[in-house]
Amino acid sequence: MRFTHAVLGASASCLVLMSSSLMAQSTAPAGSSASKAPAATASKASVELSAGDKRFLENTAQSGYSEVEGSKLALEKTKSPKIRAYAQRMIKDHGVMQKDLEALAKRKGYELPTEPSLAQRAQLKALGALSGTEFEKMYSSHIAIAGHDNTVLAFQNATTQTEDKDVQAFAKKHIGMLRDHLDGARQIGPTDHGM
Repeated sequence: MRFTHAVLGASASCLVLMSSSLMAQSTAPAGSSASKAPAATASKASVELSAGDKRFLENTAQSGYSEVEGSKLALEKTKSPKIRAYAQRMIKDHGVMQKDLEALAKRKGYELPTEPSLAQRAQLKALGALSGTEFEKMYSSHIAIAGHDNTVLAFQNATTQTEDKDVQAFAKKHIGMLRDHLDGARQIGPTDHGM
């Protein structure tokens, strides 16, 4: 029991770090220290993208990878038909969105990260250590609900705050799907385990 609480506490800390990163991306003014270029590498052609636009693309890629990996764990670890159906939808929809994101980044000459962020990887590791109801609670509350809540906010901000029109168009194209994911996540929320 103490291990479970320690894992959940560490996961919550990772989620706060991930949320802070997304919030900083979506609210930092262009000249602030929070708007410095992300760790992802970029080619010379990417100079046309602002630091905020690059950060949005980077965070979107990392969040997508995290969502897919967490959903693959859900397919391995849960018997809940609702959670399994939700996880399958996440893998499919985020796969389609990732292809659109990769095409956009290629057109802009920007190289995306190829895995979740360090904080997201730690959260996935903690999630993988759980099983049964504890796993389902963490998957639904942290990966599905909190993850999509932060992503919807970042996409909502990107529809008006990104400088590149193609990046804005990408955000506008996918925000509806992400809102649907958030609504679905709330339906499989912490009170719906084992169904």
